[in-house]
Amino acid sequence: MTKRPEAMAAFFNDRATIYDQQQLINADGGIEGYQRLADFIPTATNQILDLVCGTGLELAAIFAKLPTVKVTGIDLATNMLAQLRKKYADRNIQLINADYLQADWGPTNFDVVITVMSLHHFTTTEKLTIYERVFQKLPVGGRFINCDYMIGNNDQTQADSFAKAQQQALTAYHLDDQHRYHLDTPLTVKTEQHLLRQAGFAAVQQVWSNHNNVMLLAEK
Repeated sequence: MTKRPEAMAAFFNDRATIYDQQQLINADGGIEGYQRLADFIPTATNQILDLVCGTGLELAAIFAKLPTVKVTGIDLATNMLAQLRKKYADRNIQLINADYLQADWGPTNFDVVITVMSLHHFTTTEKLTIYERVFQKLPVGGRFINCDYMIGNNDQTQADSFAKAQQQALTAYHLDDQHRYHLDTPLTVKTEQHLLRQAGFAAVQQVWSNHNNVMLLAEK
């Protein structure tokens, strides 16, 4: 039997102080994806929403490019947010500790929405819901940048295997699928692009990748 999945918030709260170090070792391409993301954020950007912001690894390059930009970050893990606030105490940041699907993203529209190495924990249905909400929060011409663990070779059987393993784990331990657990359910790049277009984005392109770490840029 597979190991019992950890609750999502507990998993990341327990690893908050070592998360950056682990991520730079484990993520395909290491720091490059976090740094390259800033290249696709227009210089005129004033407001950024960082979904599942974690410790804010991606924000170093963004603040180097746009020192005065306002960033709203949403994350489920309080300890991860504490690490982010410590690193960027002098920046214009608003942090929201909440479930990403249920959180109120506020009345503000954003010039750019970003998310890095996070959405591979969500199901296909949940992702479409997130992408639709992102679309509504952007003006015409606004950008959504998703850098995440995806199945880079578009092998659908791999995606199906991950989804099956998730269901088996939930069933084996009698877990409620309405709660968040640390389970990977990456989709193929092709499916990700399809979901973004289904959510309303007119232009979707792959702008960077390193094996299964893929960055997609979607424009409204």
